Amino acid sequence: HWLNEVNDSDLLRAADKLTAKIYTTGDKLIKESSNTDKIFFIARGSVAISAGGELIDIAGEGSIIGEISVLTGRSTNASVIADSPLTVFTINSSDVNHLLEESEGLYKAFWKAAGERIASGQLKIMEPYCFMRPKKFKRWVSEGKLFTSAEKKEFVLADEVAVLITGKANIKGSSNTIIAPKVLNVSQFVLADDSMVYICQKEEE
Repeated sequence: HWLNEVNDSDLLRAADKLTAKIYTTGDKLIKESSNTDKIFFIARGSVAISAGGELIDIAGEGSIIGEISVLTGRSTNASVIADSPLTVFTINSSDVNHLLEESEGLYKAFWKAAGERIASGQLKIMEPYCFMRPKKFKRWVSEGKLFTSAEKKEFVLADEVAVLITGKANIKGSSNTIIAPKVLNVSQFVLADDSMVYICQKEEE
C-alpha cells in the first residue's frame, strides 16, 4: 500500500486534516481537463476513471484520486465518477502542501502514488506493456521506485524502464532535454534539479 512507509505520527497528522464525504452512484468527483484542489481517499465503494469517454480503470477502497493535479498543478486527464455508493475522505491542496513540507514520509508516499499513476499512463500505450493483462500491469508498475534529483541525479539503465514524472532530464552525451511526463527511451540520463523519475524493472521475456 502506498502509505506503508509512513509512520503513525504522520498518519495521525494527515488524518486530522481529512473531511468525510458521501457520494451516490453516478456522482462526479473530478471532471476531465479541469483542475482539482482536493485529493480523495476512497474508504468505501469504487469509482470509474474515464478519459475521452473510454473507461480506463476502476479504483476501490484504499485508492487515492486527484493527487496528480494537486501535486503537479496540471489539469486532470480523466474524469472520476462514483461507480457505487461511495464514502471518501478529502484533503485540500493547501493542507497537502503544508503536510508535505513537514513530513518527508508523507512527501514520498504522495509522490510515489502520483508517480505510479503517471508512469502507468505513459507506459500502458507502449509495446510490450500494452499487451500485459491489466492486473499484472498494475502490479508490475506498483513495484517500481520513485527517485528525486535530491536523492540521485545520474542514471544508467540496463534492465529497467524509466518515466520522467516531473521536471527535466538530459540525455548523457547529448544536448537534448526531455520534459516530463515522458518515457525515457535512453540508457543514460541526468535529472535536472527539482525533477523526479519513476523506474520499473523490465519484465523478463
